[in-house]
Amino acid sequence: MTDLTSCDYSARDSHSIIEADVPIEIAVGKAGIAAEKPVTVSDVFKKCGTGPLKDTVALVTADGRSITWASYYASCQNAAKAMIALGLKAFSTVAIIGFNAEEWFYANNGAILAGAKASGIYTTNDTDACQYVVEHSSAQLVVVENQMQLNKFKSVAKDFKNVKAFIVYSETAAETELSGIPVYDWASFIAKGEGDEYAFEMENRIKAIKPGHAQGLIYTSGTTGKPKAVMMSHDNATWTTKMVASHIPAFWKAKEHHLVSYLPLSHVAATMVDIHLPMMFVAGGIPTTVHFADANALKGTLKATLQKARPTIFLSVPRVWEKFADAIRALGKSAVGLKKKISAWAKGQLLMKHTAGQVGSDSGRSFGNKMFAGLADKLVGGKVRPALGLDRCMAFYSAAAPISADTLFYLGSIGVPVIELYGMSESSGPQTSCISTNYAIGSVGTTMPGAETMLDHQEGRDKEGEGEICFRGRHIMMGYLNNKEKTDETIDPEGWLHSGDVGSVDKFGMLRITGRIKELLITAGGENIAPVLAEDFIKGILPGLSNVMMVGDRKKYLCCLVTLKQIENLETGNCEEALVGDALAIDEAVTTVEQAINSEKWTKYITDGITRYNNESAISSAAKIQKFRIVSNGFTVNNGALTPTMKLKRGAVVGQYNDLVESMY
Repeated sequence: MTDLTSCDYSARDSHSIIEADVPIEIAVGKAGIAAEKPVTVSDVFKKCGTGPLKDTVALVTADGRSITWASYYASCQNAAKAMIALGLKAFSTVAIIGFNAEEWFYANNGAILAGAKASGIYTTNDTDACQYVVEHSSAQLVVVENQMQLNKFKSVAKDFKNVKAFIVYSETAAETELSGIPVYDWASFIAKGEGDEYAFEMENRIKAIKPGHAQGLIYTSGTTGKPKAVMMSHDNATWTTKMVASHIPAFWKAKEHHLVSYLPLSHVAATMVDIHLPMMFVAGGIPTTVHFADANALKGTLKATLQKARPTIFLSVPRVWEKFADAIRALGKSAVGLKKKISAWAKGQLLMKHTAGQVGSDSGRSFGNKMFAGLADKLVGGKVRPALGLDRCMAFYSAAAPISADTLFYLGSIGVPVIELYGMSESSGPQTSCISTNYAIGSVGTTMPGAETMLDHQEGRDKEGEGEICFRGRHIMMGYLNNKEKTDETIDPEGWLHSGDVGSVDKFGMLRITGRIKELLITAGGENIAPVLAEDFIKGILPGLSNVMMVGDRKKYLCCLVTLKQIENLETGNCEEALVGDALAIDEAVTTVEQAINSEKWTKYITDGITRYNNESAISSAAKIQKFRIVSNGFTVNNGALTPTMKLKRGAVVGQYNDLVESMY
């Protein structure tokens, strides 16, 4: 499964670097997209702000204001000049924390135009986590959304040796300084940049920047320790977006593109899709607009933003797709009589079409009656997609974490064919992806154009035909900032990035992820067990469950912790006692988690599902699950069980529920 770039990696002096002020040598290929000339983000952005499409709409704010590319570019220039005026040095860092807004973009791109780099901080981070990012990145400016975010720095500002100013972008702060460090509102900050000398200095810095210099830091989610700072070069950003767009030729045939910004901009996916991909499209001649959702997007308002924006490309995380699926399922259950029968028939037709369309499907690539499929799509998809605001969407992406096959099949049955995109922060986002004409449920598709994929098989660890998934190409990070040990562990002497994921490639070239090396459970008998496949299987057949986590490292047998589908408190981000959706159908007398723990029907429901996994999917006797416990609290970001991108923090969960785990042994 390799798409060779014809690049001589042995000719490079180094495949990684850990210093922010030194450009990395770019591995330019000899043909195809890998041979594209390296350019800086500043070069691309200038074409957007001064070129033929400068007067088209670049941004639509959450309150409905339209901002042209010329105005967007000018605002970023003003921010850059103000940053220089406040003492921001070239190659240093601007840290940003807050919900997506035009000022977030201005601060990010302003840092780049000032010859520095930007680093996002997750809005859910506590004071200690915020302090770590600011100090580790040696940030000289800290941009925050509001007083609530500024408060996180009150107790630690006295320890900051490099920070020259705090800047608040959505409101006026109550303080004018924190421990002697000045605090500015956005208008006061921008006013600092007036003067020709700052414009002159900005231009000189832009000229000095090379495509191999760092333009951004992405901090890893920290599932296994302190977050590492992924250094992304200018070429990482500008080339990778071209790689993604070239994977789906239809993107270049669109008259215009619209995207919605709502995922955390501190994450690589949102950084690339919301900020850099639109620049690439506009520089390439396609008008592109980014629409900002409001701060309550994941609390229920995202749908309204989608209906207004009607995005042509939509990237989301599995949890959002699951919420969409649950909401549509609930509506479907309210249908009765003929309407219900027609809906069931149409969904059945679309599911057969979606299933048969897979690579290697036993049903073949040309399913059934096109007239029936078209009619079914009009009856279901033609209503669902507009209701979600996705009626002109060309690509429905799911990324950042695994999504269940059950969810993908259901979405396919309602005319929303979601495809998985796989990658990591260290690869600037994407490495492989399915596309609408080449997909298989349970796989993450084929390698992106110009990139390479290799499976590094190790005897004793990997099963036959499997190995650690390794990436190579111009999308690979520069290295981890100031962390040579972890950089050398991750990028080998031949330039391969070792992902930590284990996978296999089927006969159709589709990559399938089978586990993660750091998540492997090693039984007392010494057998390596990858928990993800077991967890996904059980969740797929037990829709009343929200999470399944296998435990049993160094134990004599395996068990699992499960959480049920519970009502999420949209204000606090925590789960309530009350069950919701499919969880209410298991035992009609049970409406809370506590009741479910003591319900015979619930016990039988979960036991039957685990038995089915043991009989149908467990790869060995050692891989079978012997016991389970229901966790009273759902896994959330707030209680430390999930990362901000909804990845399971296994160590944290085991620590938090150690007594419950030990009760099974």
